[in-house]
Amino acid sequence: MNKDRFLTVKWNNIISLALGLPALVYVLIVLTSSVTSDFTDFIVLVVWGVVY
Repeated sequence: MNKDRFLTVKWNNIISLALGLPALVYVLIVLTSSVTSDFTDFIVLVVWGVVY
């Protein structure tokens, strides 16, 4: 398999969804619930931003 088979719009969309959906879900959970403290939410969002 060569890299040209993976450098397509389809794979770009799949990778974008795979990386973006977990971050979006976490942000929605943080914004809509008060289960964790604000400081913990902030730290996790910072770490998540550094990773991505």
